[in-house]
Amino acid sequence: MGTRLSSHFRERRLELGLRPGHVARLLGFKSLVGCANQIIRFEERGEIRWDLFVRLAKVLGIHGETVERLMDQDRRENLEEWSKRANEPFRPFLLIKYLTGVSAELDLPDEALNNQESMEAFASSLAELRGKAVALVLSHRISVFFGDDGKKLCTHEAAPGDPPGAAMRLSGSTKLFRFNAGADGQALRPLVQPTPPSIKPKSADE
Repeated sequence: MGTRLSSHFRERRLELGLRPGHVARLLGFKSLVGCANQIIRFEERGEIRWDLFVRLAKVLGIHGETVERLMDQDRRENLEEWSKRANEPFRPFLLIKYLTGVSAELDLPDEALNNQESMEAFASSLAELRGKAVALVLSHRISVFFGDDGKKLCTHEAAPGDPPGAAMRLSGSTKLFRFNAGADGQALRPLVQPTPPSIKPKSADE
């Protein structure tokens, strides 16, 4: 999903009568198609590399004050959206760690949902039984982590924009996902999270 910042860049490009390929040519990139695709991705998702972002703003004549104002607005709206989501009703669940960065969701049995103590006891026994680290996700904000020996390690509060527990993302993308361990086996499940604009560190031209 785009942001106020990326929408402004798109509106400015259209105002100048430029197509993404034309902008890529003005930017001096070797791969016009690759650069044009990055511009489109920024306009649609708010994701862009820092070096391309700086050059794009210069070519489109977008001043730093405008960029700062729109980014600040995006951050504030993102925080408001995350805070609203964090207070929504939530059914606690478990995350079982299989590999570094790879965890699968597992539903808690109904009988363990009576209170936090019973949920923690179930998570602890499951971690010890399977010999794997387990996270008990209590809400959009709070998670409790257990080591592979079943011992409670810590309680963690998610920062704004972060999902509770652990999640995976593909390199170069802000999209988050987890494995869902259901009766039909494991399936990949995208996570819908309010996220701010993603401007990545500088890298070489493509």
